[in-house]
Amino acid sequence: MKKIISIVALTPLILGSLSPIETIADTVESSNSNNSYNPFSSQILIPDPVLHELVNNALRKPLDYEPSESDLLTVRELVFSTVAGKTINDWSGLEKLTNLEVLSDSGSNSISEDSNFSGLISKINQLPNFTSLDLTQTNFDLSILSNLTSHTITNIAVPFPRTTVYTSDFGFLEQVLQNPSLNTINFYYNVQNSASISLMYINNMGSEDLRGPILPPGYTLQITNLPQDWDFNSSKFVYSGTIDKRTTISGRVKFLGPSSDKIKFGSRFGPVDSFNSNFIFTPQSQVVVNVHDSSLYVGDSWKSEDNFDSALDKDGNSVAFSEILVDDSNVDTTKPGTYNVTYSYDGVTSTAKVIVKAKQTAVNVHDSSLYVGDSWKSEDNFDSALDKDGNSVAFSEILVDDSNVDTTKPG
Repeated sequence: MKKIISIVALTPLILGSLSPIETIADTVESSNSNNSYNPFSSQILIPDPVLHELVNNALRKPLDYEPSESDLLTVRELVFSTVAGKTINDWSGLEKLTNLEVLSDSGSNSISEDSNFSGLISKINQLPNFTSLDLTQTNFDLSILSNLTSHTITNIAVPFPRTTVYTSDFGFLEQVLQNPSLNTINFYYNVQNSASISLMYINNMGSEDLRGPILPPGYTLQITNLPQDWDFNSSKFVYSGTIDKRTTISGRVKFLGPSSDKIKFGSRFGPVDSFNSNFIFTPQSQVVVNVHDSSLYVGDSWKSEDNFDSALDKDGNSVAFSEILVDDSNVDTTKPGTYNVTYSYDGVTSTAKVIVKAKQTAVNVHDSSLYVGDSWKSEDNFDSALDKDGNSVAFSEILVDDSNVDTTKPG
């Protein structure tokens, strides 16, 4: 059988100066320049719709554009304010932005606080060129920064928990400050407002302990620039005089430790090493009446002094029990119940509870018969016993009088 091969010569069709191939290429280019789609993308690299929108905003592409891997390599900054108020649940694909350097909220608006920030930190750890995390308007749990292991970051800016600073946990700084590239972690706050905390104050003794914030091991709270005659030592404020009304003072607070020079406070434009804080003191009487609760059983002896521990007068001197006013009128030790006893001195009153319990003591035995010469011991007639709390008692704890038993004689 013969095979016939036909060869047809193709003659270029001239449209102006363009060939058909050139015309098709221009059509594709024109389509891309209109930013309506990417015909060369074969897969969805950013599945989360809000993260997809955020990336497209950085690429200056429309929302329905599907970025390619080469597109993602051109992104160097993502700004949360372009998707303000929206929630990002899945950060898959962010690790493909290997040239990403900056993530910020542009100091204005940010994504929703319901976003998956733990997932974000995990992806940042995978970015080889990431240098700046600037989220001063983003509401998220700062403790997730304890998972930040990236060593390329040079600057971090996060919100300063001004109203809760003395109850906040800054333990995450231990991990963050291990980054050898880090220059600054800046806690951003409105410079027009100061942090504040209220404390009780007792003259001649000082304030109650300032317990917070929680700092990493090796770090302490340093408070300086206090008014004259005030001092902060360890955890207490002490005034050399007396306070007779609610008093407010201010000072400068710093986290003091091995890398504290990297910890800054204030605006991103003027970070400093300490922040201003107000301390509000309410004077308290030094009078103290210390008592304790107790339990006893019906019929037990009791007196009000049994629940008294100690007392101090307004000068801190010990007060004898005989000077304490006691109301124990409702206590009845013949009946089970819970009774309140009040102890008062110089306007200060403390209450102790006296719990009277019913006794559950019981010894259960039984009678028996035997014959002259039979063996017998007192435990043979014992069944059980309970103490006053209803707990079982062993026979060895039972006091037995069997002195008149004589198994050699009938009786």
